[in-house]
Amino acid sequence: MRDNVKMTLPGYAKYKGKGYNAFILHRISGLGTIVFLTLHITTTATVFFAPQWFDVLVEIFRNPIIMIAEIILAFFVIYHGVNGLRIAYIDLIRPDLWKKKPTSKLKSSCSLSPSRMASTDCARSC
Repeated sequence: MRDNVKMTLPGYAKYKGKGYNAFILHRISGLGTIVFLTLHITTTATVFFAPQWFDVLVEIFRNPIIMIAEIILAFFVIYHGVNGLRIAYIDLIRPDLWKKKPTSKLKSSCSLSPSRMASTDCARSC
């Protein structure tokens, strides 16, 4: 397990491909979702297991900073769900979207030889 984490973290740092921002935001929003669900479940559970603490927790959650943090956490949950649906759509319904498309900007009339690339006709058309 520890070896997997050692290999994964540098991989996150090195990966800079297409969709890098969505890749990182999905992981951050996943952590935010875990925090949100943990807070929600434990706070709701105090009603049954420690009712005297429920009012104290509600007062803490009425703090404006905590309220802003809860709004951010709610956006994390929404983003994580929508992005997860997007990933599932691509994986299950449209796997052809994962294939790389050619990125060459050369037109077919241009040859790849250096003498042809230096000519003015090819330089203008490419």
